[in-house]
Amino acid sequence: MIINGTDYTLYIIRALSVIGIAALEYFICLKSKKKANRQVLLFIPFFILVAALVIYGSETNGSFLDLRAATTAMLTVWALLCAVGQFIGWFSYKLKYENEKDEIPRDCPMAKQ
Repeated sequence: MIINGTDYTLYIIRALSVIGIAALEYFICLKSKKKANRQVLLFIPFFILVAALVIYGSETNGSFLDLRAATTAMLTVWALLCAVGQFIGWFSYKLKYENEKDEIPRDCPMAKQ
């Protein structure tokens, strides 16, 4: 997407991925019974970082324009943004559902006084 001569495609892809991962993390937290299953999306930033390391460690063909470091930096920033999106989804779930206290009605005969 080019607006006024500037390409905003990477920014849009990164923003949509952060929003999508935050929504997916929130949905997984809603449906998951075990706390360990809530960290399943941590593989996404891990695999992005592995891809960045593979690109950085690959051999160059001796060309004049070597963009491995720039590509690795962009992928690392994307992995960090994905991790931030996961934190946003988990934190919004935590604020809404895990801070609710189970209140016992006072008129219940079995309630602790």
